[in-house]
Amino acid sequence: CFMNAGAHNHSTSEIISSITTISRYGSTTINRSSIDYEYRKSNINKEHIITEAIIKLTKKNKEEILALRSKCLEYRKSTQPLQLPSAGSVFKNPSKQDLESANLSTDMSAAKLLELSGVKGREIGGVKFSELHSNWLVKYNNIAKAKDATDLIEFAQNQVLQHYKISLKPEIIVLSSEL
Repeated sequence: CFMNAGAHNHSTSEIISSITTISRYGSTTINRSSIDYEYRKSNINKEHIITEAIIKLTKKNKEEILALRSKCLEYRKSTQPLQLPSAGSVFKNPSKQDLESANLSTDMSAAKLLELSGVKGREIGGVKFSELHSNWLVKYNNIAKAKDATDLIEFAQNQVLQHYKISLKPEIIVLSSEL
């Protein structure tokens, strides 16, 4: 809910009716009309922990749902390294405005920028950007450390910035080791 996760041209914001959060000030219920969702973000205060989400689903025929599910799973299996432990998609796709400013096609994805910048398959320690999907960070052996992942994320950001003057923003949240 908080980051408006999504896939296949849909996102969680499409089905949220309300959320309940808790913070040091207590519990709050927020209706969907009060939540501003954008690509991979919302205006939900970061100090709030979402404890409940009321969702509204659309009724569809079982065969239609199963066919769509099968199509999505097949696509994922062919484009994502699902057999390895993964942080999933690491970076948000750049905005159309950022791409236009860099004189790039407005449909350029983070994965494509990473691939063109030489990041695909790059590894540090036991972590690497997948050869199958260059925006997927995977653990490929047991020596992997959190620092390997954060160093690799920083390396990738620097490569894309150097090559294309685009500042990739992480889609994943990296918590400080001080917490």
